[in-house]
Amino acid sequence: VENFRHYYHDADYVAQVGRLRRFLDENPDHADGHFLLGYHWVFLGYSEAAKREAYFAAAKRELSKSAELNPSDEWANRLLELVDGPRPASSPSVT
Repeated sequence: VENFRHYYHDADYVAQVGRLRRFLDENPDHADGHFLLGYHWVFLGYSEAAKREAYFAAAKRELSKSAELNPSDEWANRLLELVDGPRPASSPSVT
């Protein structure tokens, strides 16, 4: 993992991600927690394509949940576009 070693110098990072995942298990509607976990999956920096795809799938799942819980979160939507491509524009509501 390229970026992990650059930014985190000890194994505490793995423990912190584990704590975040447990937090989300207990608080599944916490948009910011899903955003944070998705952000980390995107920027871990795996060079192997298979691992990168797996982490992007995890990122997509977390960022989608974050955007669903907080649709106005511009950063969640931008990161989601990064891993999933541009999102279709919302259809205007008919009144």
